[in-house]
Amino acid sequence: MNREAGGDAHAVAVAINLLAADCVVLGGGLVEALPKIFQEEVESAAKSRVMASFRNRFKVATARLGDDAAIFGAAWFAKP
Repeated sequence: MNREAGGDAHAVAVAINLLAADCVVLGGGLVEALPKIFQEEVESAAKSRVMASFRNRFKVATARLGDDAAIFGAAWFAKP
């Protein structure tokens, strides 16, 4: 799991450095299987990779809708 978390942490760090994001939301099978552990590992590794000025200015969260996110998003956009 460290390899997967490390790869995601690298992507999160790049996004934070480029976009100055306040929050990054993780989703997918591994995140759903071990949400707290994966979130903590990604956040910790990302904090060590971002620029110092962003280190304590973002959080990593896990998606709450899981596999239903696309369905809820489509329904929201379809509302008149």
